[in-house]
Order: sequence, then C-alpha cells, then structure tokens
Amino acid sequence: LRLGRIADTVSLTSALETGTLELRRHRLDLIELLRAAAGTAATLEPRREVQLGCELPEGSCHIVADGDKLKRAIVEILINAVRFARRRALLTLELHPDEACITIEDDGQGVPVDRRAALFQRFTPRASRTGLGVGLSNAHEVIAAHGGRLALEQSTLPPGRPGTLGARFVLSLAI
Repeated sequence: LRLGRIADTVSLTSALETGTLELRRHRLDLIELLRAAAGTAATLEPRREVQLGCELPEGSCHIVADGDKLKRAIVEILINAVRFARRRALLTLELHPDEACITIEDDGQGVPVDRRAALFQRFTPRASRTGLGVGLSNAHEVIAAHGGRLALEQSTLPPGRPGTLGARFVLSLAI
C-alpha cells in the first residue's frame, strides 16, 4: 500500500513537472469523495491518539472533476493534518451557491511563519524528515488544475498544547 502510494506520488509529480497532467473529469458527488478520502487517510496514517472528525452536510453535492486526482490531493492534506495533530484533525465542508469550501485543520504546532511562503513549493526542505517533500505542492497544483484554490490559515480548533495554533487548509472549488 505504501509503495503504491509512493509510485503514484512520483508519477503525479512527473506529470506536473513536465506539464503533462491530464484530468479525466466526470460528474461526481463531492461529499462521497470526502468521506472516502477521510477513510483512506485514516488507513494510511493511523494514529490512535488523534481523532479525525468529519462534519459534512447531508445529501449530495455534485461537481465535475477528476475524482481520483482530487481525492489524492485531499488525502495528502488530511494525512498531513493527522500527522501533525496533537489530538484532533477535522474535515468540514460548507456549501455556498457557487462554491464548495473544504477545510482541513489540526490542533498541532501549525506551520512556522518562515516556512509558509515555500509550503506549496516542491522539494523545499521541511522541518520533518518524513515524506518526499512533494505532497502539499502536488495537492496545490492538482486543486489549481481543477480551477480551485488552496490556502493556509491558522486553525480554529482549540490548541493541542498551550501556545500553539494548528494549521487550517482551505480548499475552494466551483460547484
């Protein structure tokens, strides 16, 4: 499972680097995709001490997107949230008339100010020694290829430790 994920990440990185990314768009239910992404992230990054919550509306929300690539981008952000959370990570979806706003946040240390500018750049040295250094940059580019935006904010969750402000990733997609 882990080797397959690494191979997929390298393949996606190559397509993004060479400008050969192809999106196979079709109509899909964003709420179903988010539930599946949360399940995948929990399987790939299991941490008993971290609760991954989902607050998703009832019903469905149809969008036109490449479900595989969009799910992988969201899974990558969720894995980072679980990895850096102290006790809690949360996935939420708010629907507006023309936009879906997905937030993924954690109660961890947050992203240091001096690292925020390079957060979505490929192969930038990270404080953490885990990963390939491409996950968030790939997610950012896949979301942009869908016409969406990905931004970093401070978490609204109660801090996991005094004096910390976790990370909150806000993903916006047209509906």
